[in-house]
Amino acid sequence: MAHYFELDLSTINIDLELARQVPYALSRYYLALPLGRENGRVSVAMTYPENEKAKRILGRLMQAEIVPLFASAESLELALKCIHTPEKRLASCIMSWHNRPELETAVTQAATVLSQAYHTQIVNLAAPELNLCEAVKLADSVHYELAVCTLPGRPALASVLSQSTIPLFFVRGDHSAIKRILVVMRGFASDEQALDWLTPFAWQFQASVTLMPLTSGPGLGFSKYHQRESPAGRHLDRCLLRLHTEGVPVNLKFRQGDAVQQVVEEVAGNTYDLLAIAAEAEGDFVSQVITAIDQQHAHNGRPIFVLKPPDLTSQLTN
Repeated sequence: MAHYFELDLSTINIDLELARQVPYALSRYYLALPLGRENGRVSVAMTYPENEKAKRILGRLMQAEIVPLFASAESLELALKCIHTPEKRLASCIMSWHNRPELETAVTQAATVLSQAYHTQIVNLAAPELNLCEAVKLADSVHYELAVCTLPGRPALASVLSQSTIPLFFVRGDHSAIKRILVVMRGFASDEQALDWLTPFAWQFQASVTLMPLTSGPGLGFSKYHQRESPAGRHLDRCLLRLHTEGVPVNLKFRQGDAVQQVVEEVAGNTYDLLAIAAEAEGDFVSQVITAIDQQHAHNGRPIFVLKPPDLTSQLTN
């Protein structure tokens, strides 16, 4: 794993016009802040400079080679708020969509429960002329907060995940109380964004959360999470502290082996009421996970929550 010198953002002159080319929500999702451009390269302060998908997305957005530099999460969060001065979000709506009559009640019940947790209204887009991809595009265009929908088949799933920039709550069977939530941790800032979404829900309905950091892939080895001062260790501590601070019961689980199979084996061997996972880009990994869960008949028809990066531009495709 590469080592990065930690920047002190308070001592750096930041190109504010350049920094604001990346929307606040996307900068917050990746904890990444453009600092300056020179000779076709953009220097970007990142809490997770090893996040290759984030660098690819930012490179396409800024049409430049990304040069990552390390900055702590705390300093980046403060800098982003100062630079963007984000306005308080207006009240939004949850979209409800289904194309299977037998799951209409389950979708409606799930949307109702989520609307109670997030104190927002529901808009039903279950129109016969709209497929899920079209419904998600419409939900994105009017800035809905969340889409609650039936899980599509494999080809449509990849398209929906690629196109959506709002969170997706996939209903896969009859609705029941959600008391145990499994959060798959990718090792990046999106994990904390997922917890931002799940914490109010878990707190209101007295659900416990199990964090499962994936232990394969660059920089995500098992031992690194046990080194408290390592980037992975500090990331895990931040996530645990976030849940403890909100009074949400939390457990920690590690597995080894192929990343997709880690998730499948965990949900197959335990009774979780909800699986939550964040996408780092277009959702290729998430699509692989959901497809494997269905193929191996795991998770017992329970729902899946997917967080997507916000404000991706239309040209960011595979």
